[in-house]
Amino acid sequence: MLPVEFLPDVDELPVSWMNRLALANGFIDVNDMLRSYRIIDGKKVIRHLDYFPKVLGLISDNAWSKSILSIYKQDVKDQYDIIPYHNDEHLCVCPECMKEDMTRFGHIVYHFQHQYPGSFTCWKHKCILEYVQPDQRFIQDMNRMEFIPIKGSYDRDTEFKMFSTCYSKGSIFYKIVRYQLEVLMRDKHLTDNEVVEAFRCKGDEEELPMKVVQMIHTKSVDYFTFREQRVLLQLLFDDYPRYVSFFSKIDPVHMIGYRRRKVSNGMFLMTVRNEQRRRARRYRKNTRKRIRRAVNKKRHKNKRG
Repeated sequence: MLPVEFLPDVDELPVSWMNRLALANGFIDVNDMLRSYRIIDGKKVIRHLDYFPKVLGLISDNAWSKSILSIYKQDVKDQYDIIPYHNDEHLCVCPECMKEDMTRFGHIVYHFQHQYPGSFTCWKHKCILEYVQPDQRFIQDMNRMEFIPIKGSYDRDTEFKMFSTCYSKGSIFYKIVRYQLEVLMRDKHLTDNEVVEAFRCKGDEEELPMKVVQMIHTKSVDYFTFREQRVLLQLLFDDYPRYVSFFSKIDPVHMIGYRRRKVSNGMFLMTVRNEQRRRARRYRKNTRKRIRRAVNKKRHKNKRG
């Protein structure tokens, strides 16, 4: 068991919490902690999330922490339907959030909301997010870290409204693609003819450029084929595999919409709302009730004793 324990912050990435645990217990970083407990046996870590269950096993077995961590574990599972590969291949931060977290915790915390595909701004501070270099994500001195700002005239209000009004897989695809097209046209001063030329394709996708122009001007579009969607994402985003995975994982049959939830650090966390999440919320609510009843019963027993 770890000598020093604490629970993860609201909407904190698992790799962030594991690294903070490692630092609090005197390790260099999470990799050093995993090696010391012989969880990785010296091999290179490809995905830190794979070792998340092992780290949970290092937490003391008491009802309160286990209940909270079970809730957190379910939230992590739900988030992975929205944020593919978020803590290994593509990590974004908000400079202002980092300053606040350093003041609160003394360590850097990485948040779920900053990792959403199609999200380029911090909804709390209304600023552009920045990329963290893969070899620097465990450094705890902001002055030693090298950040790469996301380029583009992205707008927090447009982005927040976009995510909060998506009610289907097609709606999410349409809004994210149109948002990116508008930013590119505005930043690069592109005309319709230049857009057509940039998206000109051969073969089955030859109608794609006209569909793109139609999307920009009429806010509606003909149905995109799967092949057209993939080509469009590849032309729009450097990290397009994240978006392909994002749209392929969300099942429109189970997806009813997004849920807007205010969390303790002041952010509004957007999550998929479906039957599974409603069951999870009921489970969390009932778990908290059981914990409160057990605590009150114990207090009452101690008073009588």
